[in-house]
Amino acid sequence: MAGPAAILAAAVNIVRMWHWRFLATLRIPMLWILYAGYAWIIVALVLKGLVGVVPWITPSTAVHALTVGAIGSLTLGMMSRVALAHTGRTIVATSSITIAFVLINASAILRIMVPIAIPVFYWSGLVVSGLLWAVAFALFVIYYTPILIQPRIDGSRANIDRQN
Repeated sequence: MAGPAAILAAAVNIVRMWHWRFLATLRIPMLWILYAGYAWIIVALVLKGLVGVVPWITPSTAVHALTVGAIGSLTLGMMSRVALAHTGRTIVATSSITIAFVLINASAILRIMVPIAIPVFYWSGLVVSGLLWAVAFALFVIYYTPILIQPRIDGSRANIDRQN
């Protein structure tokens, strides 16, 4: 019963995402990373629905689409947006952060596809996927640490200075 329910949930979310006109966001990294994270939820649902139907798709495949893909992308995307907004900066991704966004998604693709497509490279794929994931978050730390340890650029103390 979980399989058909997961496929139905994926279908409903595909329709929902289509109405968001996500293709228009592909030129805006701070938006497409969030759409990518949401898309990974759909991928995880489809994979969950195919467990037991398609022999090479395991429960682990669906879990990694959700954890590496969805949680990785959404966490990195939201941390990037919020860090800029809370420090008074414009919410625009630099090239290094855009690279981090690409790397986190490449990590998820490798983690899911290598065991399915070329299982002989399972361990190598796992290592490369993990390295890409780590480098993506390392780029975040390198770029955002100076921003987050300095005062806001507009001099405001954020919500402390605002009256309710």
